Amino acid sequence: MANRKHQGGYLTIFSADGTELYGELADAVWDAEESDGGENDIFSGLASEGTFEAFRKLNMDGIEHVAYKFEANGETSSGQGRLLALERAAAPASGMIRVERV
Repeated sequence: MANRKHQGGYLTIFSADGTELYGELADAVWDAEESDGGENDIFSGLASEGTFEAFRKLNMDGIEHVAYKFEANGETSSGQGRLLALERAAAPASGMIRVERV
């Protein structure tokens, strides 16, 4: 079960070393999901078709470790994350990009 920490945020995803911008997602959310290992922070945002395809290529290239920056309501969280499986969204020509804090 997820506990919503913030919504309506802005999520920026970079290469793991922070030198390359992979994508910027508006209307992003920060959820805390419970698992057997404890609480996991998950950042997600809706991507346009072009951005979704760019992340799909990253997945196909085996890139899973990224850096992220999430901003909402005057708070910022940034650090290292793991790019999770991409999900097609209900909206046409879009998909959900998810990053788990590591």
